[in-house]
Amino acid sequence: MDDRALQAVNRAWWDERVAACLTGQFYDIDGFLAGRSTADPAGIAAEFAEANVYNAVEVLGRRTFDVVYTSIGSIIWLPDIARWACTVAALLAPGGRFYMAEFHPFSAVLGEEDLTVTDSYFDGGPILSDEPGSYAAAGAKTVNDRSVTWNHRLGTVNRALAQAGLSIEFLHEYPFTLRARWPFLERRADRTYHTPAGSPEVPLPYSVKAVKPAAGPR
Repeated sequence: MDDRALQAVNRAWWDERVAACLTGQFYDIDGFLAGRSTADPAGIAAEFAEANVYNAVEVLGRRTFDVVYTSIGSIIWLPDIARWACTVAALLAPGGRFYMAEFHPFSAVLGEEDLTVTDSYFDGGPILSDEPGSYAAAGAKTVNDRSVTWNHRLGTVNRALAQAGLSIEFLHEYPFTLRARWPFLERRADRTYHTPAGSPEVPLPYSVKAVKPAAGPR
């Protein structure tokens, strides 16, 4: 399938799961709308735009920003990571900072029930899945269960950002996650999930900070 067909598969998958995200407790939408938030008060006004991420520069009127952020679970849906990095760079003002948090690509090579290695770590093209339900609501009934993702390894992501003209300032890897990736993970008081005591720790999410060079003197 070409990129357009793959996008259509994922759109059908996501559209059917919107209701689970809105009504389940995973995101606590009702609490958020009522004013409850786990984020620190920042007083930042929000403007929402719906578009293909590759079209963000045009959709946002070619504006640039001091900070660009990509949240966890985002780039696994993107086939062209180099084009994504160029979009990030184009949205940053000179001296602007880019932050991202994402699932660690190593966790994708491990089995669904244990830490056995079952897949290749290296970029191998689209990953086709056919699984019912939603992570946001246990027991959700679904029909459009096919989805397509890409496992972009750390070297691929950081090379793309560097080739887009950004300077990598840090890369952090973490031995915990925010959801029960495996049934044996243990939830702690801070709502993070860890492998049991005595079990091997593996990298689960990671974060990156990169900076766009400041404009030179004229």
